[in-house]
Amino acid sequence: MSLDEAKSSGIDISQLDEQYPAATSFNPKEGVFRDDQSEFLIEYQKLLRKIGIDLYRAGIEWGENTMFVHRIYFSEDGSVGYFLFGTSSEEIDNDIIRDYLIELSREYSFPIESETKFRQCATAPMRVGI
Repeated sequence: MSLDEAKSSGIDISQLDEQYPAATSFNPKEGVFRDDQSEFLIEYQKLLRKIGIDLYRAGIEWGENTMFVHRIYFSEDGSVGYFLFGTSSEEIDNDIIRDYLIELSREYSFPIESETKFRQCATAPMRVGI
């Protein structure tokens, strides 16, 4: 769901963040994947590329400088618990994104498992014709 929908639905992001530790960190001694950050980031970037391409094919027209804000909360087995999102453009149809992410969350599993739940949050640029 969108970040705005999450807030209005009573989802407390700070509580989710407590339940789902950060996958990576700038501090090499922190983060769920502190020993495998490069492998994690490669797989995470693949996921973002897939999302960008799929949404573009679904009719989302990314502006030249459109940013995709997202907070993905994963279970230990890599399944998606929550996928919260926002964009920097008011012209983008959030319903298309929401519907796509609901379906993706049902089918997708992050290819690297962990001993604990984890989250990855970022703001990523999406470009025209990814």
